[in-house]
Amino acid sequence: MNKLILLTISILALFMTSCADITNEVWVNKDGSGKVDISMDMGEMMGMIEMMASMEEGMKDGEESEEDSDTDEGEDEEDMFSMLGMSGSGKMENVDTSFNFYDVMPDSIRNKLENPELFRKMSMTTRMNKEESEMFLQMSFEYDSPEERDEIINSIGQLSEKGDENAEKINQFKEMMRQYDADLEKGIVTIPEQDFSSEFAEDMGGEEMDMDFDNMSEEDMAMMQMMMGDAGFITTMHLPDEIISCDDKSAEIDGNTITIKDSYMDLMKNKKFAGRTIKFKVD
Repeated sequence: MNKLILLTISILALFMTSCADITNEVWVNKDGSGKVDISMDMGEMMGMIEMMASMEEGMKDGEESEEDSDTDEGEDEEDMFSMLGMSGSGKMENVDTSFNFYDVMPDSIRNKLENPELFRKMSMTTRMNKEESEMFLQMSFEYDSPEERDEIINSIGQLSEKGDENAEKINQFKEMMRQYDADLEKGIVTIPEQDFSSEFAEDMGGEEMDMDFDNMSEEDMAMMQMMMGDAGFITTMHLPDEIISCDDKSAEIDGNTITIKDSYMDLMKNKKFAGRTIKFKVD
C-alpha cells in the first residue's frame, strides 16, 4: 500500500470521528455523467490538532529509540502530522497541495488493480492556513456514467486485501460516500437506507460508553450530545433540473440543488442513514 494514499484515507477516516461535518457534494448531469466531492472543513479544530501534534512530539522526545523501532505506528503518526502541515516542533505550517491518486501510486499497487486507470480520475486537496483559521480536506472524482461511478467506488476496496490491517480504514472511507441512483428519464433520485457501521460509533467514543441509548444514563447522554453537537453527514446534490419534492421535510431545496443531513447522534442511535426520494423536473 502506498503510504501517501493510505495516510490520506486514514486522515479522512480519523477526522470523520472528530465530530466535524463531512460533506458529500454530487453533480448529476443529463447524460449520466457527474462529479463527487467528499470534503471536511476543520478550521474550528485547528487548535486541538496542533495541541495533539505538540503532545505527540513531547511524548516522542521522552521515549527511548529502542521502543520507537519496535513498531511503525510512530512513523505513520509522524507522516500523518506532516501531511497536516505540522513541523517537527508540533507547530502548524501553511499547506496548499493536491495530488492525483494514480500519479502517486507505485507499480506494485497498480498491477494488483483490475482497472488502475480509474484512479486518474481521483484527486486529493489539502489546504491549511493558520492565520485565516482554514483547514480543509477534499477528495474528488469525476465519472462518465453511473456504472463508472460505482466502479470507482468499488475500486477503492481493492487497495487492501481481505484480512489486511488497513482494510477497516478503507471500508470506513468507502462508507463516507453516500449511495444514490438517478432515473434521469423519470426525474427521480433514490438515496437508499444505508448501514452505519459500529466501528464509527466506537471511534467516536462509544466504545467506552453504554451504547444502549434506551437505557443510557442522562449523564452519558448529555456527554454524547456535547461531543456530537449538530455535526454529521451533509449530502448536497446538484440535479439536471429544478427539484420538485423530497420526502425528507427537513431538506433544503434551492432550484436544482438539495441539501440533506444525517446527524452523528441519529446515526449512532439508529445505526443507519435514512433513505430519501427526490423528484425533479424532466424535459
